[in-house]
Amino acid sequence: MASSSLLLSISRSSSFMWYQFRVRPLSTLTPPLLKGHAHWQNVKHIKAARDREISLLHQKYSYKIGLAVKAGGGHTDPKLNRSLAKVIEEAQSLNVTKTCIQNAIKRASGQGVQDKEYLVEIT
Repeated sequence: MASSSLLLSISRSSSFMWYQFRVRPLSTLTPPLLKGHAHWQNVKHIKAARDREISLLHQKYSYKIGLAVKAGGGHTDPKLNRSLAKVIEEAQSLNVTKTCIQNAIKRASGQGVQDKEYLVEIT
């Protein structure tokens, strides 16, 4: 063979009595992993859409939890705050993570927020 990139294959047709020669490139014989197709390019669009949905769901319920805490007089205990208990139950039924719920309650109650004093000189 003159070229290493071509493969000579012989196929026999039932209607013809002679051999037909076909030339195929070697790239058709390589496994799919070596062809250069990126599977991630196909998957990333699906994952991005799903991640966006999850993110919007978390934002929605963080906001609702904040409203429930403020409407309940600042009570962060679901036993004392019925609206908060209802929102937490809804969030859990839609698989919102515990950490997201806990962080939303902390943010709404004001825990972890420290007042800082700044000294600014204006000249």
